[in-house]
Amino acid sequence: MLKFMADRSGGINLQKKAVIKIMITMLVFLLGFEFSIQAFAVEQVKKAYSEYINEYAQFLNENNEEVILSAIHYKDAIGAKIFDGILLSGENSTVSYSFNLSKPGLYYIMINYKAVAGGGEIARGIRINSEYPFEEARHITFRRFYKDQHQEYKKEEGNQTFPPQIEAEVWHEFILSNSKGEPFEFFFEAGENILTIEAVDGEIWLDKIKLIPAIPLPDYKSYISKLSKSGYEFYDGEPIKIQAEDAVLKTSPSLYPINDRTSSLTEPYHPYYVVLNSIGGYAWRFPGQMIVWEVDIPKEGLYKIAFRYKQSYNRGRFSVRKLAINGEIPFAEASEIKFPYDTKFNLNYLADEDSGEEFYFYFKEGKNTISLEVCLGVFGELIERVENSLRELNKIYQDIVVVTGTSPDRYRDYNLTLLIPDLRERLILQRNDLKDIIQEINSITGDFTEANTVIEMLVITLEKIIQRPNEIGRYLADFKNNISALGYWIDSMIKQPLLLDYIIIAPADYKLPKGETNLVENFIHKVRAFIGSFKVNFDEVLASGTGQRRGIIEVWVSTGRDQYNVLRRLINESFSKEHNIDVNLRLVTPEAIIPATLTGAGPDVIIQAAASIPMNLGYRGGAYNLAQFPDFSQLKGRFSPAALGTFMYENACYALPDQMSFNVMFYRTDIFDELNIPVPKTMEELLAIVPILQKNNMDVYFITTEQPQLGAVARTGMTKNINPVYVSLLYQMDGALYHNEGESTAITSEEGINAFKYWTELYTKHNFIVSTDFVTRFRLGEIPIGVVDLTTFNSLSVAAPEIKGQWAMAVIPGTISSEGVIRHDNPVTVSGAFIVKNIVERKGTTDLAWEFLKWWTSEEAQYDFATAMESVLGLAGRYTTANIEAFKKLGWGKDNLQVLEDSLQWLRTVPQVPGGYITGRLIENAFLSVVTESESKNPVDAIYEAADAINNELVIKRREFGIE
Repeated sequence: MLKFMADRSGGINLQKKAVIKIMITMLVFLLGFEFSIQAFAVEQVKKAYSEYINEYAQFLNENNEEVILSAIHYKDAIGAKIFDGILLSGENSTVSYSFNLSKPGLYYIMINYKAVAGGGEIARGIRINSEYPFEEARHITFRRFYKDQHQEYKKEEGNQTFPPQIEAEVWHEFILSNSKGEPFEFFFEAGENILTIEAVDGEIWLDKIKLIPAIPLPDYKSYISKLSKSGYEFYDGEPIKIQAEDAVLKTSPSLYPINDRTSSLTEPYHPYYVVLNSIGGYAWRFPGQMIVWEVDIPKEGLYKIAFRYKQSYNRGRFSVRKLAINGEIPFAEASEIKFPYDTKFNLNYLADEDSGEEFYFYFKEGKNTISLEVCLGVFGELIERVENSLRELNKIYQDIVVVTGTSPDRYRDYNLTLLIPDLRERLILQRNDLKDIIQEINSITGDFTEANTVIEMLVITLEKIIQRPNEIGRYLADFKNNISALGYWIDSMIKQPLLLDYIIIAPADYKLPKGETNLVENFIHKVRAFIGSFKVNFDEVLASGTGQRRGIIEVWVSTGRDQYNVLRRLINESFSKEHNIDVNLRLVTPEAIIPATLTGAGPDVIIQAAASIPMNLGYRGGAYNLAQFPDFSQLKGRFSPAALGTFMYENACYALPDQMSFNVMFYRTDIFDELNIPVPKTMEELLAIVPILQKNNMDVYFITTEQPQLGAVARTGMTKNINPVYVSLLYQMDGALYHNEGESTAITSEEGINAFKYWTELYTKHNFIVSTDFVTRFRLGEIPIGVVDLTTFNSLSVAAPEIKGQWAMAVIPGTISSEGVIRHDNPVTVSGAFIVKNIVERKGTTDLAWEFLKWWTSEEAQYDFATAMESVLGLAGRYTTANIEAFKKLGWGKDNLQVLEDSLQWLRTVPQVPGGYITGRLIENAFLSVVTESESKNPVDAIYEAADAINNELVIKRREFGIE
C-alpha cells in the first residue's frame, strides 16, 4: 500500500508523507496490532564477508602483482613509534599506507608481526580507502605464541609435572583470517589505495605488510611434478621421529605436554604414572590453534610424513588440520587433512583420501618447521551457511514475538500471514537451505545422523509453521528450542580435537610400525594399570623445592579435577622451587572441610573456598587471623577493598580473596540500535525504555536468585547468599544490611524499606519477569537487556556465536543521590584462601602457610592460573580472579575492560556475620511472597517479618559464639 502511494505520488512533500505515516500508525493500533514506528526507519545494512566476496569474485587474477610495504614507511600514523627499523603499533594506534596497483584485484593481506609479551587479546581492524570492506574486518584476531619454559619434567621419576608455558616473542607471517582460520580476500581498485591498520586490542611490532594475489593453491600433482622437474630426489636415509610433546611453539598455553595411558605403544610409556607423552587432545580444538615442531633434515629432498594420532572425540566425523612446511602450505590437499574418528590410535602416512597415493613433501637441508593448524575445511562453508540461517531464523522469531508475545495462546489465530506478509516465503527459504545442508553433510561424512538430528528437528518444525502459520501458538515453543539447539550445534561442529603421539619423517621405502596394540598386549597393559592404581594416589601430589627444604605444608582444594591439575603444575614450577617449601596438594570434597578442620585432621591451607567457610571457622577460632602478620597491610592493595572486606570481622581477617564476581548489565546492541533507544545509566532511564520493549513483546530481566557462590561450597540447608539486585538498591539508597557488625539487621530502616519496595515494584508495577533462562532468551532477542552476574559473559561468549558482536556490557543502572551523583553500588561475591589455625599451630607451619597464601594471591600466580584454566576449558572456564591487576590482564577486550574497571570502583562488601547465613533465604522468601503469590503481601509487612526472623537468628548465633 505504501509503495503504491509512493509510486503514484512521486512529488508528494515531506509534510504529507508524515501525515500518511501517522494515519497508518493510528489505524494499526485501532486494529489491535502492536506496532513499532521503527518499521519506517531505514536500517543501515552491514555487509558480511560472504556478501562482499560474492560481489568481487570476478576479480580473481593470478597475474596481479605482489605488493610489499615496509611498516615504517607509512602515510599517516597515530600512536605508533619506530625503533631500530620496525614499527611499534600501540593499543590505540592507527597506521595508514599508500600504494598503487596497475589493475584491480583480490588480495590476501599478510602481516609480519611480533606480539609484545604480557598482554591479552591482539586484534586489529582493517580499512580500505577509509572504509571497512566488510563487518568482520572491524575485528581480526592475531596470534600469540608460547613454548615450554624447560623440559625438566623428563628427568622426574614417577608422576611428571606439566612444564610452565611462557610467551615466545617471535616473528610470524600471518595472513589475515576469520575466527575459523579461513583467510580473507580483500578487493583493491586500480590506482592509488590506502590501507589502514587500526588497533582494537594489544600491542604488536610490525615489519612488513604484503599484498599477495588471492590465487588457489596448486594441487598435489602440480606440486610434485614441479619438484620432480627441478631435480629433487626422494630421501633414502633413516626415518626421523619427532615426539609430538616436543613442540617448539604453540598458539595457546593450554597446548602443553599431556599424559595418555590408553595404549602401551604411546612413547614414552608407563602403565600408571603420569608421564607426559603426547600433546593436544581436547585442548587443541579451536580453529586457528597451531602447534609447530622443528626438525633437522640431513639432506635436501622429498620425504613422507606420518602421524600417530587418536581422534576419539568427534563421533561419526573427522577433525581437520592445515599442514605447513616452513610456514607455507605446499599444496591444496595439505590445507585440509582429515583425521577420522577412532577410539584407538592410528599411524598413517599423509595420503590422498580417494586414491590412497602417499604425499611427498619438500624439505631443505638443516632446520625446518612443520606446523598443524586447526581448521574447518569442508565444514567451514557449511557452518557459515548454518550461521546465516540461524541469524535469519532469529530475526523471524523476533518478528513473530512482536505479534504474539513469548507465550502465545495456542487456540488463537494471530493472522501472521497478514501482519508479516513475507513470513511464509522466508520460512520456506530457510527450510530449503537447511535441507540442502543436511544432504551435503551426509555426502561428506556418509553416516552422520547423530549430528544431523538437530537440523532435521528444526526442519520438521519449520514445515509445521509453513503449513499452518496462523496456528503459531502450537509451534512457537518448539521453534524457539530448535533455534537454541542449532546454536549449540554450531559450537560443537567448530570444535576439532586431536591427540598426537609422534611424527615420522620417512624415506620412500620405509614401512611404518603398527599404530596400536593387539588384544593380548592391551590386556597386559590394563592389568598393569589396574595394579598400579593401588600404588599411586592421583588426588594427592607432593611438590618439592630444589634448595634447602624449609618444611612441608598440606593444601586442600575442592573445586574440581581440572583446577587440581593446573594447581599442582603451578605449585611445583613456581612456588615450591622458589620458596623451598614442599606442598602436599590434595583434592577433597567440600563437605570434608569443616569436620576435618574442627577435629584436627585438616590441612594447613584451604584455597578456593566459598566465603562462608573461613568466616564460620573464624567465629569458632578455626581460621587464622591473617591481620596478625606484620606484612598483611602490604597485601591489601592486591584486592578490591570490598572483596577483602568480605573476610573482615571485628578487625580480624580470616581469608584472602582469590576469586570475585559481581553484576553487570548485558544488552543487545542490534536491538537497541533498531529501536533507537539509549543504553540506560540510571534506573529512571531504564524504566523509561521498558514500555518500548514491552510494546515489542520484549522483557527485562534482573537476577532474582541469590548471588552466586564462588569456590567450594559446603553449605548447610539454610545457607543462601543475598540477592545482589536488592543489595545494590539498598546501598545506592545509602542503606545497610546490619547494625554494629551483625547485632541486628538494618533492612527495616527507611532506606531498607524503600529499597525493598522499589525492588518488588519492578515486578508488580513494571512487569519484570521473575524467573527465566536468561542466556537463551537473550540470544533469541526476547530479553534484550538484563542485570546478571559477570560469569554470564562466559556463557554468552561460548554458547551464542550467532550474536557475536551484537551484544555488550555496561555498568549496572544507578540511583541519583541527593547530591546529584549517580551511584552504581554493586555487591561483590568472593571465594577465599585461608589458614587452618589449629593445624599450623600444632605443626609450627604458620609462616610457611602464610608464604603460600602470599604466593597464591599474587598477580603472577593468579594470572597464570586464570590463563591456564581458560586454556584447558576454553572461555567457559574463565577464572575471575580477585587480584585486581591479574583481573585486568584477562582477555576482556578494550571496551569490556573499561566497563569492568568502572564497576570495580563501585564494588561493596556483603558483610559476613554470625547467623547471617539465613538473611538471604528470608529476604528471598519475603520477595517471592510479594511478587508471585496469588494474594501478595504488602512489601512493608513482608520485610518486617523477614527482619524479625533474621534478628532472632543473629542473637542465637552471637550467644553461641560468645560475642555477647
